[in-house]
Order: sequence, then structure tokens, then C-alpha cells
Amino acid sequence: MITSGRSWIFGDNIAFDGGMLPVRFQKADTLDPTKLLPYLMTDLDPEFPNRIQKGDTIVAGEAFGSGNFHPHALIAMKYAGVYVVAESVTRGFYRMAVSVGLWFVPICPGITKLAQNGGAMSVNYLTGEIVTDAGTARYEPLPAIPREIIEVGSEEQFVIKKLKEEQSLKEELTHG
Repeated sequence: MITSGRSWIFGDNIAFDGGMLPVRFQKADTLDPTKLLPYLMTDLDPEFPNRIQKGDTIVAGEAFGSGNFHPHALIAMKYAGVYVVAESVTRGFYRMAVSVGLWFVPICPGITKLAQNGGAMSVNYLTGEIVTDAGTARYEPLPAIPREIIEVGSEEQFVIKKLKEEQSLKEELTHG
């Protein structure tokens, strides 16, 4: 999985509530990405939803995804075709990103200095290689199981896939 687009740099300790999305949307009953996307990261950059394009990457500092975690912002990111690389992410972000099927590289020391706001960025999520206008770096990619969950689209789709495989194996053993 390789993406190419522009990088959008944000700082440290970006929270789910009031950072990735205004608090009122984190607590909303809707998970409709078309209703969430116009507010993605707007507390930090009011024009962000108008600037992003499919293939762009959010480049975050340390502790990306702090506070109470909710899937809303990550659903909007996935819908927009936006990805994440960060100096570090919280456990809540890691878990929620895998669950919704959002590609990310969780631990990228120095990435906020290597990237340029609005500059070109290519990310290979299988090898951890990140190429920017300023240079290339390699980070540890996601382990196999989280990567497999993201590859099939979400945790829910992963469970469905595994249940179908199990059912198919049972049928093969019964009739084989």
C-alpha cells in the first residue's frame, strides 16, 4: 500500500475532542462521513477540509489522538482518502485507526521536521518508507495482524472474512 499526495503538519497532543473534530461532532449520533468531513481538523486549521485531496497525509507530532477516543474523525479521514503518520500515536488512536481501517504509521521520530506543510509526500505502509521533498526515512510499519485488518477495510470486515474462512474450512472437512 503506497500513497502519494501532500503532507499537512500538525503539532503534539492533538486530541480527538476539539482537535480532530469539534467536540459536538465527537459526541454526535452520526457516523456519516459526509457530515463529519467538513469539520475535520477545523479547530486547528479552518480550511483543512477544503485543502485536502485523496492521497494526502496528516503528519502529526507526539501523542496524536489524545483524550477520549471516538471513531468519528477517523471515519472522516478514511472517507476523504487521507492517511496519518505521526511522531507517536496514543493507544486509543492506534486501536481506533485499526478498527475503522485507516492506514497509518504510528511511530515516526523526526517526521514533522522531514515533511513540509503542503509539500509532496509518498508513504509505503508495508515497508514504512516515507519520501518527502526534503528526504527519505524508514520507520517501523504496522505488524501483520493490524495491517491485515486495515487491508480488508475494518475490524468488522476482518471478522466477517475470518468467519467465512472458518465456515468454508468446516464445509471442506465435512464434505471433503
